[in-house]
Amino acid sequence: MTNEKVVCLPDGWKSRALGEYARLVKGITYTSSQYCEPGKGAAFLTIKSIEKGGGYKTEGLKFYKGPIAKKQLLSKGDLLIANTDLTRDGDIVGCATVVPELPHEACTMSMDLSKVEVDPNEADIPFVGYLFSTETARKFMKDNASGSTVLHLKTSAVPSLRLPMPNSLGEQRRIAELLSTLDEQIEQTEALLEKLSSITEGAFDDLFGQAFKSALSRNSLRVGALKNNWERIPLALAAPKILDFRGRTPLKLGMMWGGGDIPALSANNVEMGRVNFQKESYLGSMALYKKWMTQGECEKDDVLMTLEAPLGNIALVPDEKPYILSQRVILLKPAKDLFINKYLYFYLRWRRFQALLLEESTGTTATGIQRKKLERLPVLLPPKDEDRRIVEILSTLLENSSVLTEKAEKLKLKKIGLMSDLLTGNTRFPS
Repeated sequence: MTNEKVVCLPDGWKSRALGEYARLVKGITYTSSQYCEPGKGAAFLTIKSIEKGGGYKTEGLKFYKGPIAKKQLLSKGDLLIANTDLTRDGDIVGCATVVPELPHEACTMSMDLSKVEVDPNEADIPFVGYLFSTETARKFMKDNASGSTVLHLKTSAVPSLRLPMPNSLGEQRRIAELLSTLDEQIEQTEALLEKLSSITEGAFDDLFGQAFKSALSRNSLRVGALKNNWERIPLALAAPKILDFRGRTPLKLGMMWGGGDIPALSANNVEMGRVNFQKESYLGSMALYKKWMTQGECEKDDVLMTLEAPLGNIALVPDEKPYILSQRVILLKPAKDLFINKYLYFYLRWRRFQALLLEESTGTTATGIQRKKLERLPVLLPPKDEDRRIVEILSTLLENSSVLTEKAEKLKLKKIGLMSDLLTGNTRFPS
């Protein structure tokens, strides 16, 4: 299946089939017995070396001790594409990555990958790599892949993939260099974010772990000896009022969704750390709201928790607007005489509490927890003013994470916009 169609291209650009300037070299057919320990064979890139949508993933690196044909050896900067895909939506098949610098004498690839050998006199390798990320290329790869459990790319069709490109190698390089600069900025931002996430996780352990006389262990929350100025109380006392409308539907109330603009908060839009209003949600009328929210109303900084599918997402009510508590979500009103609201929010996000939550859960496909079990789970009660100190530290760390996350997202959106313009010739990049 080809992707030939009439496209109006700017001067100095033309549509070219991949086979005019490149050829594919398939990877090695192997058995699991040919895997070996690091240092005892060649670095071996596999299908797990390619990220969804393209890019290199370190987790996919294996080591191989079998025979290697000269043409199957890889070097830094070589371009690879995925021949197979285990994802349901074909997010990997045909996606590309560039071989990074690896500290190994030899490097090769599995049969799930193909090397794209580009004629350097005809095309710029990094530029061709970016072409594989375009909407046209992604559609072509999916159209030429088949299989029920595992998608297999029809590699014999790949040379017929036609994509627009400038005749000038210089323009190709300049486009690739600009996009590469953005990629580097994205990678640097995500590396900082990963480092900050690690620091934040450590801060959670330090700030809540200080309650114990000895080092944290699996059972610390349940039975670990506490320092004199800390207490352990059940969640039912830490949040004496819990709003729970699970099982309630507009139909059971003799009403329908719609007729207003009051959002429903459900397990679909309550994510870890935030309510995602970009996700689809039901809207209700004020009449439905009054008939539904009979146990009380949501207030700013009340704590939201999903109890199943997924279990344990924690978020704060973001403002004083009215909300309807819908599917698989409850609301906890913290005991204000014990600590400030956000203390409970952070405590419930702590990985040690999350692990405890999972231990008490039931279910196979969708795990959940019974209300009585939830109310018995332990909450650490800090000494006076320590709750504020904990909240201030964790708030600062998570705010910084949000800034970096937003920066990374903006860079990614900028890259998408530039790719759309630069890789179609809509915006020229002359010398």
